[in-house]
Order: sequence, then structure tokens, then C-alpha cells
Amino acid sequence: MGTAATALKARLDALCRQYDTPPALVQDPLSVPLTYAAPLDREVAAFVAAHLAYGRVAPMIRAVRAALAPLSAHPADWLRQRTPVEAARELTLGFGAWCWRFHTAPDLVAWLLAWQRLDQESGQGLEPHLAPRKGEAADLTLSRLVQRLRLELPPTYGSRFSLPDPLEGAACKRWRMFLRWLVRSGWPDLGQWTSLSPSTLVIPLDTHVARVSRFIGLTSRATPDGRMAQEITTALARLDAADPPALRLRPQPPRHPRRLPRPAPAQHVFGVCAVHRVSCGLQIGCADSEIEKRKPSICSPGPSAPEAQKGRACHVCDQVGRRAEPSGLCGAGTHWEHMPVPTREDAVRAMGSPALLRQRRKRAGLATALETTT
Repeated sequence: MGTAATALKARLDALCRQYDTPPALVQDPLSVPLTYAAPLDREVAAFVAAHLAYGRVAPMIRAVRAALAPLSAHPADWLRQRTPVEAARELTLGFGAWCWRFHTAPDLVAWLLAWQRLDQESGQGLEPHLAPRKGEAADLTLSRLVQRLRLELPPTYGSRFSLPDPLEGAACKRWRMFLRWLVRSGWPDLGQWTSLSPSTLVIPLDTHVARVSRFIGLTSRATPDGRMAQEITTALARLDAADPPALRLRPQPPRHPRRLPRPAPAQHVFGVCAVHRVSCGLQIGCADSEIEKRKPSICSPGPSAPEAQKGRACHVCDQVGRRAEPSGLCGAGTHWEHMPVPTREDAVRAMGSPALLRQRRKRAGLATALETTT
């Protein structure tokens, strides 16, 4: 492992120690499965929580708890003790008008009945259905299960939203999250499944992970899809081949920044060259950049500074980069707290308000009238 990789791994490990704590776990959907003791109860709760894990955190966790409430304190036993008809009838009555964004109560009933059906076939929950056969890729196994559920579940928007196929290029964030919870044994994951290796897991990819991964050089792709998830996982495997998802990248900017104090000036997670926006060595960070300084340096292999100074100056650090961002930020990356908040004056200056346009037309009309009079 090179110097750049070693430094990046140290920074990511430090962030894991800082944020993988019980107080931070309260805002994670994994906190719901952890309230159950039996392994199969945790699996059912994780199956529900992972596939409802989108949108704002607080209402999402409330929706997950409400979705599991009709199943009593032992969801797996509750489903095993009832026939599909009995379970569907009781769940429909118990959920009532429950919904969470794209998912409705009938979607959730069908989802739980799918677990019941798969558990009856295997007798061990979902692990035998997601364990790869000898010489088979894990994504092929996941794709086979997804295609089966697409045929068995009602063709509603909520059901299809929960069934992306990795072989069709989808990132499959919620399936990746579910697998990480059940396979990884490190805190806070459940670590119940032994037939899958953590080295086969792919990082759950969302827009926040994609943005940070581009910033620190783990990927060069622009679209957060399955290929980007694989590229990020491959880069993380160079830091920890046995367990790439152990290095979590889960920044969650607040949904309502106006309600919070203004954040302190951002520190770059790892230095990335301000000129050519690429990483050196293993494509995970520029070794010549300074980690602790706010202004990024220019790494030596790229073009000289006069050659590269073709863009605008950054609003934050006054550094001129070769590729200016639309927001006026430099090539060192765009932290969410770096984004300037546009004022009304900025909008008027850029586009012109209706009142300003009317005033300009009025002045132009008066000027034309005066010229005609004189």
C-alpha cells in the first residue's frame, strides 16, 4: 500500500471511529433491527428497514417501526404461525392507511408475504436464496432472486422500486445495505450469515457517497450506478481487501441547514489536486496535497499553474482551477457547506426579476418617446 493509500485509510478509519457510535446509530435504520434479539426476527426487521431506507431519516424510521408493529415482538414467529391468507388479512387490518413515500400498505403486505414464502422453502430465512452457488458471482444470485420477486409481487411502483437488478446496471443501494447488515460481523452490523464473505459485498451507493467518492478520488464516473459502486468497492478493497464496506462513506448533510448553526470551514478529507482534479498513484488521493490545509495544493505530475489557470476563482479558497464548477468552486471538490447560498440580488443580477424587467421596458419606452418628441 502506497503513502497516499495509507494516509487515506488512516483518515477514513478515524472518521469511522468518530461516527460509528451508539448516538449516531439512533439516526440509522439499522437501529430498528437491533431492537430484536432473535436472529430471524432481526432478519425480517432488516428486510423491511433496508428497503424503506430512503427519504428523510426521522420519518423513515417512524415508518419502519409502524410497519413492524403489527408483527408483535417476534416478527418471524408471527409470520411462520399463520397461513398466507391469514397473514394477509391481519396485516391489511393492522397497517390501515400506512404508507411511506412510494410504498403503500399493500406493497408492504406483499413484501412480508414474500419473506414468508421464501422462508417456508428454505426453513432458514433468506440466506439460502442469496448465498452464491459454487463458482457463481454474488450479483447473479441477487439478480435471480430479484427477477423471481418481480414475477411474484404485484406490479406496483413500490414493489418495482424495491427490485432493482444489479445485472441491469442498478446500484441496488437497499439490497447492498441489507446484505452488509446480515453478512458483516463488525459493529454495528448483525453478522448472522456465514455463507457469504464480506469481501464479496458492494458498497451501498447513494448521491452522498457518490459525491464524496468523486471528491477523494475513489471513482471518476459521474453517474451513480452499478459500475460506480463496483469502482468504489474496488478502490476500497485496496485499503481493506477482506472487508471493503468496513470503510463506510455515509455523509448525511442536514435536510434543513437553516435550522442549524453555520458549519465551520470544511477540511478536505484528503488532499486532491486543485488543478487537474485527478488523484495520483492508486487514484485515491494526491500524495503532494496537504491534508490539513483548507487551500489545496497543485500536485507535481500535472500541468504548471500558469497553464492551468483558465477558470474562475473559487468562492471559498480563491484558488484558480482548470475546470471551474458552475457554482464557482475550485477543482478541489464541492462540500455541501461550500455551496454559496444565492441571494435575491444574485438572482436578479443573473436573470432579472419581473419587476426589474418591467422597469427597464418602461424606461426604454420613455426614452423612445423623448427621442421622438425632440
